[in-house]
Amino acid sequence: MINYLKFFLNCKNKELYSEFARRYNTTTLNVYRIAHGGKTRSWDEDAILHELINLGILSGIKFKKK
Repeated sequence: MINYLKFFLNCKNKELYSEFARRYNTTTLNVYRIAHGGKTRSWDEDAILHELINLGILSGIKFKKK
């Protein structure tokens, strides 16, 4: 619930997130979660992440060492 409120009160990229959500058939809150450090759970979410990086919205991904 708190993430939902943060999204609607503070998000500057709502239009972009909703565009990605329509394109990949997911919710805008899910795209917001991915953009703000959430784990990707499917190929579609991974594609969203890579598009956000290519557009310059995200500067990169930090991978954990195994």
